[in-house]
Order: sequence, then C-alpha cells, then structure tokens
Amino acid sequence: MTLHQAIDAVLADRPAGMSTRELADEIERSGLYLKGDGQPASPGQVNARVGNKTYRDRYRKDHLGRICLA
Repeated sequence: MTLHQAIDAVLADRPAGMSTRELADEIERSGLYLKGDGQPASPGQVNARVGNKTYRDRYRKDHLGRICLA
C-alpha cells in the first residue's frame, strides 16, 4: 500500500478529519504503511504527500488544519 492509499483508508472512517500527527500515528498503529527503510511515515511526510500537486485534489484542510478527504 502506498502512503496516499493509507491516508485515504484512515480518513475514510474519519469524516471530521485528522491532524498530520494523528494521521501518521494511526497509519503506524494500523500497520498500513512503512517507508522503504522500514520506518513509519512522519507527520512531515504525511503533510508533504497531502500538499503534493499530484494528490492535493484528494484532500482539503479545514480552518483548524485538519486533513479531510475532498
């Protein structure tokens, strides 16, 4: 599973959205994604993926900065 697929899977059950820290923690807890070196995704990596021009149409941020599916 790719990181954006893991983000999608977690957010599908959380319509109110999550912070990048919460997303990274839940992805690690659920074992949905590990980087090539076996380490979990960091909140910074989640934030970079959500803001990447390839994926940014999939997500939105609310006024509190929580990430939601678009």
